[in-house]
Amino acid sequence: SSCAPTASTAGSADVAALAPAKAVTMNPIGTLATGEASAVKGNAQVTSLAEGKFQVTLTLSGLPANSTHMGHIHVGDCSVVGPVALGLTEITSDASGNGTVTSEIKGPLPADAYIAYHQRGPTDADGIGSFITCGNIPK
Repeated sequence: SSCAPTASTAGSADVAALAPAKAVTMNPIGTLATGEASAVKGNAQVTSLAEGKFQVTLTLSGLPANSTHMGHIHVGDCSVVGPVALGLTEITSDASGNGTVTSEIKGPLPADAYIAYHQRGPTDADGIGSFITCGNIPK
């Protein structure tokens, strides 16, 4: 019977150790695949989960209607294009150019990181293109 309290105590410690959610403001950057200036903006929530995983919930507006876009977590900040650290689930917009997507990722999250979504989806013949929205993840 001494095992049960130990297990529940360990579970409580794991939950208590999870970092608070981080709010990310996504700002327009660059141009859309059409050549128009990006107006893509929104927000993301980065939430720690158990077992070293985390979740990113993203809501964007201003996307081209019914379009798909690839996203990543990059190392650094939005002012300089840094290397890809982790892939995110692609986002698909509705007819009004709005979209929401949740990605669950096995970490760790880099200390200095940002979220960026690209002009196109991963299957586009022209490649994913440059950034259309970007947001620094608070430390």
